[in-house]
Amino acid sequence: MPKFQKENNTEDKGIRLNRYLANSGMGTRRDADKLIAKGLVKVNGKVITEMGYRVQKGEKVTYEGEYMNAEAKQYILINKPKECSFSKKSSRNQRTVYDIIEYACHEELSPADTLDLNTTGVVLMTNDKDLVRKLNHNKKEIYHVFLDKEVESEDLEKLTKGFKLKAGFNKAEAVNYANEKDKKEIGLEIRGGHKDTVAQMMEALGYKIIRQDRVLYAGLTKKNVPRGKWRFLEKKELPFLQMQ
Repeated sequence: MPKFQKENNTEDKGIRLNRYLANSGMGTRRDADKLIAKGLVKVNGKVITEMGYRVQKGEKVTYEGEYMNAEAKQYILINKPKECSFSKKSSRNQRTVYDIIEYACHEELSPADTLDLNTTGVVLMTNDKDLVRKLNHNKKEIYHVFLDKEVESEDLEKLTKGFKLKAGFNKAEAVNYANEKDKKEIGLEIRGGHKDTVAQMMEALGYKIIRQDRVLYAGLTKKNVPRGKWRFLEKKELPFLQMQ
């Protein structure tokens, strides 16, 4: 038996044809209904006159021989669970981020960046390639890191001063104990890092990461998003992403 069960919301499967056409710039949905009724719209080369027809991912919609593109920019925040991969092909026993958002929208989304398999927390899924390129240069990330032993205060200082790693020079923008009663936990802020940057930094100082959670990514937090769930970003959040 699989270890997880995909969410199945039939109402989110595909997008209604009239909405697809409207998103493509063909007027209102009522205008689109008229075009459909006249037999002027085809899906995968077949005339569709059914008003409730839902366009599935990968299907080609044409109006008088011209391809329609209804892809709008989408932004989804996931609170990634442990042992969740970024592979597009899910195995029987392993969930992926694509399984989590399978019926979220019609558009094909990709992660703005990835995390290690066992790292949990904030992941941004989008089809806005310009934003992704911008974020990859200087996005701010904060991690809650659980280590195998107490972190010495002088090592916190070393993290902020920085040192050379495999991918080049890296440093923490800020770092402190996340729990004063347990110095095995630290909060660490980096900018423009890779998915294994924090692990490399801690290993270079002689520490092993037991657990790691990304609590902030480019100003986004996992607040009110349970582990393994997702939400669409609100319009008011988008300008903050652009400012990163």
